[in-house]
Amino acid sequence: MVPRLAAVLAVGACALLLAGSAQPSRPVAGDAHVVSLVVNARGEALLTYRGDRVVRHVLAWGTNDLRLDYSGGWSRYHRQYWRTFAGTCARYRGPRLAAAIASCTAPDGSYWAVQGVPGRSFEISHWTGALARVQTGMAWAYDGRFQVLYGRVTYLDRPSGGRTLRLDGFHGIWLHEKPFSTHAVTGAFCYGLFPPADGPASRYRLSVSGPAGTPLLVSAMPKFHNFHAGKTADVDRQQRAAARLRAWGVSNLDADCGPVLRMAAKLKGH
Repeated sequence: MVPRLAAVLAVGACALLLAGSAQPSRPVAGDAHVVSLVVNARGEALLTYRGDRVVRHVLAWGTNDLRLDYSGGWSRYHRQYWRTFAGTCARYRGPRLAAAIASCTAPDGSYWAVQGVPGRSFEISHWTGALARVQTGMAWAYDGRFQVLYGRVTYLDRPSGGRTLRLDGFHGIWLHEKPFSTHAVTGAFCYGLFPPADGPASRYRLSVSGPAGTPLLVSAMPKFHNFHAGKTADVDRQQRAAARLRAWGVSNLDADCGPVLRMAAKLKGH
């Protein structure tokens, strides 16, 4: 399997100082507009986008680490390479992508894609093979006083720890929650939802860059509701959440998910 690579593109003059270096995820202006994505037979891609009223060209290449040249190839080739870049964007034939902006099948059969969610950064990825997976669910903690988003990120059926997750809640506009991470061993996560002053969100979306450079994963969730001890459906939901977390290897002592498990045990004892 060919390694799959992902990086987020940055808008700003300082990016030119980093041209040609191996890139981790990097932020992009939320109002950037992707103009085109083309790839060639040399394993390169050229992404053209508009930000701050300026059209920018980013050359991407690599096998183990995706490399980005924000000068459009000047750093790598010492000329305006983007002007003579000979590439196409063949029909994308890979797995279904979330939040896709542009996607291509390269001459060697690998895939390139640009993805992003409004108000967040966008990413360029290069890969072959399967995508990662994010599972999500809803539960409660502390006798139902707090709603909890829980889930797990896996890749090739193995837990993926240390992934940064970004959660947005819709309150007429999308508001960003504080980023959080999957647990190192289990790949699981639990995040308590504390409504802002203007009330709970009407819906949520969760995004996470796939492990091993896989494309961006996005999960949409409806509005959560308050816990009602007299409703069998809510009690059953809590028990199912606890069972899933335990099956993933999460214990009652876990700082984030432990309150969910302990509440389920308390309900079961009643």
